[in-house]
Amino acid sequence: MNDLKWYTINDNYTEYLRSFEPRIPKNNYGPDKFKPLFGIIFEKNGFAYVCHVTSPKPKHEAMPQTEDFKKIYDPNNPNLLIGCINLNYMFPVPKSELTEVKYDEIEKYRLFKNEKEKTQYIGLLKKEMEVISSSMVRDDARYLYDIKKDDPERFISKRLLEYQLLEEKAKSWHLARDSFQYLYSKTEAENGWTMLRKFYDGNLTSNQIIGQRYLYRHNEFKIIAAPDKNTIVSVDNSGEKKAIKLTLDDNGNLKTKNFNYNEIETLEKFEKDDYSKKLSINAQLLLYYCGEFEDDEIIGRKFRINKLPFTITKALKREYVVASDSNNKEIVISLQLDNNNRLKPEIIGMIPESGKFNKASDKTFELE
Repeated sequence: MNDLKWYTINDNYTEYLRSFEPRIPKNNYGPDKFKPLFGIIFEKNGFAYVCHVTSPKPKHEAMPQTEDFKKIYDPNNPNLLIGCINLNYMFPVPKSELTEVKYDEIEKYRLFKNEKEKTQYIGLLKKEMEVISSSMVRDDARYLYDIKKDDPERFISKRLLEYQLLEEKAKSWHLARDSFQYLYSKTEAENGWTMLRKFYDGNLTSNQIIGQRYLYRHNEFKIIAAPDKNTIVSVDNSGEKKAIKLTLDDNGNLKTKNFNYNEIETLEKFEKDDYSKKLSINAQLLLYYCGEFEDDEIIGRKFRINKLPFTITKALKREYVVASDSNNKEIVISLQLDNNNRLKPEIIGMIPESGKFNKASDKTFELE
């Protein structure tokens, strides 16, 4: 078996498999959150098995390592958790859909604020690969594959993906590729341009349009800033940024015109890394709800309700957050969207010192 390497795969293939097994992690995490897969772990029935490394969360520290959950500690600091592997989420891929990720070409796959950040990211990947390569991950992966096949009623099997089903669907990928790519792209294009038109017409705010994807001339773009209704800043899958002017043609249809991003210094402040820190709490919660912020990114954010300060202490499944006031009294806030895709946070209860949850009135409130 060859050495393990980092790979990326065709986004459409991932979405194709996710239509049968939604537990497969998404392949696209945004322009500054690229997560490659490691492999080839093993080969089965003509397919290569690969798996993601996930960023460590506070909850991972207390979780024990098992056959399907692995922790990656810094080789130079055995107490520093730098990554985790949910090996139960490995999945099969045709080799034709794999692209090796090389360290000296890392800028093809994600954006970096500066050379230091890029060097640190490459260093992290090298440390993770060092640990993974010296582990028993391949033996454990084969064990899990066999357990799922031979003993599907076993408790651990319930956590594993349906590997045989995924292999069957992977066999049909060469037939589904063109039609699925068309349907997927068509849906993305329709949704993306509809959202852009709503933003131009004033029915969506800048905060709500950030993170939206759309297709233009067969290229996928993600909006990272929207300074006003006539201007957005987008980034494509190669990491190239474009400042785009939104206008209407003679028939009243939305059209776009590209600016040279590097020539518009005033737009630099709207890059997501800096811009997200200046967003209102409503916008920050919206980004969390939509998957643009991870749990640990929303925790610690501060806001006010009726002039009283609160700090987010917990984040639950993107639908709830728990916030604490200066006296450590906690409230539970439900996150949902209204009919206009605007965030509609509601206080649904409180957690007093007894720890017992008390339901509150379903009254919408405004965050300050």
